[in-house]
Amino acid sequence: MKTKTRNVIYTAAFVIVVVIGLIYKLFLSGRTDGIYFSSNESDASDASLFVTESESRPLMISVYICGAVEEPGVYEVPGGSILNDVVVMSGGLTEEAARENIDLVKILNENVSVYIPTEDEIDEGYSSAITIGAVTVVQESSSGLININSGSLQELMTLPGIGEATAEAIISYREQTPFEKTEDIMNVSGIGESKYGKIKDLICV
Repeated sequence: MKTKTRNVIYTAAFVIVVVIGLIYKLFLSGRTDGIYFSSNESDASDASLFVTESESRPLMISVYICGAVEEPGVYEVPGGSILNDVVVMSGGLTEEAARENIDLVKILNENVSVYIPTEDEIDEGYSSAITIGAVTVVQESSSGLININSGSLQELMTLPGIGEATAEAIISYREQTPFEKTEDIMNVSGIGESKYGKIKDLICV
């Protein structure tokens, strides 16, 4: 009888230990799972926030504006800005600017250089003012001559004896000192009287 009682006690004790062990194991598993999923949710949230912020940050572009503006210079604006945004940053147009010939709502999506013409320049032959690629906003003179104050790199390179390096030198020079007369182009390194003689009837200011 005592042996049977002892066996019952042992069996009951074993069952209790097993049950307690299972409960403890399930408790720990629940806590671990909870922490794991909570961490994942946080990471996913952070990653989503990072992607959203990266996608929402606009690409900045550099715009060099000169000519008939109060403060010529290089300004950074978000891609997709309009020309008027840069004009405002540069202090606005001067009184001489050809306001009616400037496309102020032109959208800028890349690094560009912008030349704002004056009324006198328009009267002297420019048919209109526009934005073009990375060089100028002034069209070629209606006379068919290439304006050395606003002609693009490609246009200048069409002149006899003017290669890419010389065309770039012309543009660099005029950004500092606009040409007042065609003869001034001889102040540019690489252009002497001989070369000027070949292009003088093809250019204007």
